[in-house]
Amino acid sequence: MYAAELIATGDELLSGETVDTNSSHIDSVLERHGWVVQRHQIVPDRLDVIVDALKEACTRTSVVVTTGGLGPTQDDLTFEAVARVMGVPLKEHEPTRQRIEAFFASIGRSVTDNNLRQALLPEGSEVLVNRLGTAPGIVVGIGSTQVFSLPGVPREMRRLLKDEVLPRIPEGGVVVRRIITVAGVGESALEDSLKSVIARHPEVKVGFRAKIYENNVKLVAYGDEAEARVLAVADEMKAVLGERWLSDGDQTLPGLIVPMLSKQGQTVGVAESCTGGWVAKMLTDISGSSAVFLGGVVAYADEVKQQLLGVSQTLLAERGAVSEEVARQMAEGVRVRLSTTWGLSTTGIAGPKGGTDDKPVGTVWIAIAGPSGTDTWRLDLGNRGREVVREMTVKVLLDRLRRRIES
Repeated sequence: MYAAELIATGDELLSGETVDTNSSHIDSVLERHGWVVQRHQIVPDRLDVIVDALKEACTRTSVVVTTGGLGPTQDDLTFEAVARVMGVPLKEHEPTRQRIEAFFASIGRSVTDNNLRQALLPEGSEVLVNRLGTAPGIVVGIGSTQVFSLPGVPREMRRLLKDEVLPRIPEGGVVVRRIITVAGVGESALEDSLKSVIARHPEVKVGFRAKIYENNVKLVAYGDEAEARVLAVADEMKAVLGERWLSDGDQTLPGLIVPMLSKQGQTVGVAESCTGGWVAKMLTDISGSSAVFLGGVVAYADEVKQQLLGVSQTLLAERGAVSEEVARQMAEGVRVRLSTTWGLSTTGIAGPKGGTDDKPVGTVWIAIAGPSGTDTWRLDLGNRGREVVREMTVKVLLDRLRRRIES
C-alpha cells in the first residue's frame, strides 16, 4: 500500500476561522492515484510544532504533503521548518525572486522586503513554480521521504498538486472505494445487522458515517481483486438491508425520488407546516424536478390550512393542528388542489417551545396521499433541537414516499 501523510499549517485552521478543505481534496486526488492518506495533522504557526510534525511524519511514510505557511508574513514558517529538519540554511532562490519582482511590476506595485521572504527556500530544494501566485512550492528529500510543500490558497495548491506533485510520485496500487447509502436505521443497529457480512470479508475495510436519518457504509479494498471484493460485499449487504438500502453511492433521497417519479410519469405536491418549505426545497434542488414537482403550500396558520388546503375548522378546533386527521386532510387537500399523483404533508412541534404533555416537542404527524389511499405516521423525535426535528421529518417523509413509489 502506498501511504502518504498531510500536514496543514495555520492558526486559523485551529480556531475555526477557516475550514481545511485542502486536505480533503488532496485525499481524493491521491486516492485516485493509488495512494492512501493515513494521517492528517493541523498544526499552529509555531516553528517547533511544525518541525516536530515533519520529523514524525517522515518516519512513518514515503510521501508528506504540507499546505500553508508559504506566505510573506512572519507567521509563515513552513520553509524555515523544512530547512531545520533538513539541517540546511534558507537561501535566496534568484529565479523565484525575479518572478516575484515581475509580478509586482505587472500590477504597478513596489516589492517589499517581506514579499521577498517567499524567495528564501531551503538550500537544495527543488522549486515547484506557482503560476497562480507568488508563493512557490518545493519538494525535498528527508531521509527516504519526499516532502512537498504547497501554498495554502486552494486554487494554487490544486494546480501544483496536479501539475507538479502527481508527476513526481509513482502510480500507487489499486484502491477501490464504494459508498452505500442507507436510510431509517441507526449506526449501531446498522453495524449489528451487517456484522456477519463484515466477518466473511476481512479483506474489505468497512466504515460507517452517521448522518441525520441516513447512514453511509464505506467499503475500501486494495489490490488487483479489489473491485470484485467490494462488489461482492455490496451485493451481500443489499440483500441484508432490503428496503433500507437507498443506493450504491452517495445518493440522496430527493436524488432518487425525482428520477423515479419522472420515469413513472408521476407528480407530487406538498403541504408543509413545521418544515416551512424544506420538503419543497429538497425536491427542487434536484435537476429535472420541474417535470414532477407541481407546487406546495406552507401553511402555518390554521386559516391557511382551511382556506388553501380544505382542512376542517371543526377538526382543527377539536384535534389541533398537530394531529393525524389534520395531516391527512392537508395531504389530501394539496393532492386534489394541484391534481398531483402524490400529496405530502407535515405538521408538528419542532420546538424549542410549544410542547404539551400529550404532544411534547418533537411530536410530528406526516401523511402521504396517493392513488391507493392515504397513509399517516406519528413521529416522536424528541427535543433534539429545532433543525434536527425538521430535517428528520423531511427525510422520513421522503423515505416513506420512496417506499410507496417502489411498491
